Amino acid sequence: MSAARLETFLQTHRRARPPSGDGVRFVELPQATLRVRVAGTGPVALVIVPDPPNVIEHYDRLIALLAPHLRVVCCEAPGFGFSRPAPGFDFSPASQAASMAALLARLALGPYLLAFPCFAGLVAVQLAAEHPELVNGLVIVQTPAWSEALGWVRRIDRRGLLQTPWLGQLAMSFGKRRVARGWYRAALPPGADPAPFLAPALAAFERGGAYCLASAFQAACRTPAPRLGPVRQPALVVWGGADRTHRRTDKRSILEYVPRADWVDFAAAGHFPDLEQPERFRDELRHFLARC
Repeated sequence: MSAARLETFLQTHRRARPPSGDGVRFVELPQATLRVRVAGTGPVALVIVPDPPNVIEHYDRLIALLAPHLRVVCCEAPGFGFSRPAPGFDFSPASQAASMAALLARLALGPYLLAFPCFAGLVAVQLAAEHPELVNGLVIVQTPAWSEALGWVRRIDRRGLLQTPWLGQLAMSFGKRRVARGWYRAALPPGADPAPFLAPALAAFERGGAYCLASAFQAACRTPAPRLGPVRQPALVVWGGADRTHRRTDKRSILEYVPRADWVDFAAAGHFPDLEQPERFRDELRHFLARC
C-alpha cells in the first residue's frame, strides 16, 4: 500500500455524512467521486475549487452573490471535503487536472471560467493549456509559479513532517483539526477571527470530511515540474496582501504562465481574498468579464 493510499483509506473510507444542500450532488468519474454544487443560470459557467480545508459550505455567501450573474459550479477536489478519490489516485497535478477535465466534460456547461485558488490555480493553468475547448478564462487566486509554490510548501511545513511519506499521512489522519486551526491562524490577516473559517471545516471533519494534505504535498514535491504555459485565455490574478504565509513568495512569478493577465491586489485580505471580501471579488470578476 502506498502512503497516499493509506491516507485515502484513513480519511475517505470512514463513514461520511456529507451535509445536503441546494444543488449539491455527487458525480462519479474514473478518477474520483466528486462532491459538486451547481447554482445560478447565467450565461457564463464559473468553476470554483475550495482551498482546503475549506469546503463547499465556506462558499455559500460568495455563491449567493455570484449566482444572479453566473452559473456557478463549486467542486471539492479529490481527497478533500467529501470528494473521494478512486483507489490508486496519486494526487499529482496531472491526476488532479484529469479528474477536473472529466467533471467539466460530464457537466457539459462549458466553456468555463476557472476560479481556482492556491495550488489548484496551477491545475487551472494546466487545464487551460491541455483543454482549451473547455476553458475560456482563468481567475487565479493566491497562486505563484510552480517553483515558488514548492518553496511555500517547504516554508509552511518547515520540519518536513507532512512531506514525509507514511509519517505525514498518519499525522494528518490524527491531527487534521490541529493543522486546520494553525493554518487559519497563519493564513488570515493579523487580528482576524478564524472562527468563521474554522467552524465549517470542523463541522465537515465531524461528518467524516477528508483533508489529505500530506499526500497532496508529497505529490507536489516529488513530481517533475509540469509544463504550464503560457496560456492564451484571458486571466485575472488576485492576491491577498495580508497573507503572512506568502511574505517571501514572488507573487508576480505567476505571470510566467499568464503574461497578459489583469492583476488585482486585495491589500487587507489574507490567503482567501475571494471569501474574505466576497462583494469586492464579485465586482472584480464582473469587471473582468466585461473586459474579455
